[in-house]
Amino acid sequence: MLNAGWDGNTAADGLQRIERDVVRHDPDLVLLAFGLNDLKLRRTPDQLSTDLETMVQRLAAHGCEVVLLATNLIRAGIYSHLLRDYNTAIWQLARQNDLPLVDVAAAWKQVLDQNPAADLLSDVAHLTPVGQQVIADPVAALLGSTP
Repeated sequence: MLNAGWDGNTAADGLQRIERDVVRHDPDLVLLAFGLNDLKLRRTPDQLSTDLETMVQRLAAHGCEVVLLATNLIRAGIYSHLLRDYNTAIWQLARQNDLPLVDVAAAWKQVLDQNPAADLLSDVAHLTPVGQQVIADPVAALLGSTP
């Protein structure tokens, strides 16, 4: 397993690095998780979707299977409606390309509905170990293993 994620990267940044940081390693499976930094830098959901779709096409051309991840929730409630738009763009891309999707936002909402004080974030958007597990569980379930 290789984590090619970079702190602060948008989907546009990921697209610029995909050949160098991902494809050259000849992966069988790639998990694509972008969106929060796109939101932070005020890129539109359409820009996010276009960049993700181009990454999906490049990865498929190299024989990689792709799983999309919706974004986790954030503490900045004023952005909640915008975050839904980004996740909607990711869901639509998954449907249009018949790709598996891990609905991270739904997993987070379920945990928060059961325990509103759940410590999932260390700040506005960065995950605690508990938050990482909330993402790891549905990824593992999709891949047919346990974390």
